[in-house]
Amino acid sequence: MSTPENYLRAVVAMNERMWPQAESLQKQLQKLESEYQAARQRPITDVIARGVAALLEAQINDVVRKLNTVYEEWQRNLTLIAPPPSKNPASNWTSKIPWPKAVPPDVRKQLLRIIQQGGIPISHRVTVKPVKFPSGGQGIAVEFSKW
Repeated sequence: MSTPENYLRAVVAMNERMWPQAESLQKQLQKLESEYQAARQRPITDVIARGVAALLEAQINDVVRKLNTVYEEWQRNLTLIAPPPSKNPASNWTSKIPWPKAVPPDVRKQLLRIIQQGGIPISHRVTVKPVKFPSGGQGIAVEFSKW
């Protein structure tokens, strides 16, 4: 039988374990994206910059795949933590969950929704979209979904 304290402890442990993985990948993704944008702003005749951009694009896709995997695992694991039986149906245990300070509000909102509803369809947190640049040419843009 799960008590409210055990439930909160399990959720806190999950958040503390998963957030550092996601945070490091998000920082790495932002760094790669800024390097990619800098390489794409070089003149179109700069063959080396175009090659660097192509290499960075592959790295960005790899990091996006890893980051989405971390978020999917986080969501899946939260759905497996059974909330304690409630004597009062109006009580909301999710309001008592302490979150790591660095977790963005949109991530927290999505994960709370998963806990409250007992699981929702998994959507990708990060996507790589092809874009056309105003100066001509094509590239990619990293987009964090608004959960």
